[in-house]
Amino acid sequence: MGKIMLGKADIAMMSEKSGLDADEIISGIKKLIGE
Repeated sequence: MGKIMLGKADIAMMSEKSGLDADEIISGIKKLIGE
């Protein structure tokens, strides 16, 4: 299963759009990929 690679810019953009901070997004992504 491939890892999802996200740059800091991608995470910053996602956090702006979703209103979550970067740590919340990273932990959410880790849950999605099963880490």
